Amino acid sequence: SVVALSLAEASVKVRQGPPSDEPEDYALPIWAGVLPLRLSWGAPETDPAMTSEVETPAHVASRPAPGR
Repeated sequence: SVVALSLAEASVKVRQGPPSDEPEDYALPIWAGVLPLRLSWGAPETDPAMTSEVETPAHVASRPAPGR
């Protein structure tokens, strides 16, 4: 999937933990927070163009399901 966002202004910081703003900044009506990005394996999806009944290999089927 591709996500497109129209941004008039943007700021990105790479860090661990919550933001560390100046105390007076917390009174401003501007969102501050963390947008976590995680990568994980999904369930195997057999190619619909396959012409024969081939089982999903054990080393593929045994990958942990999402959320485990």
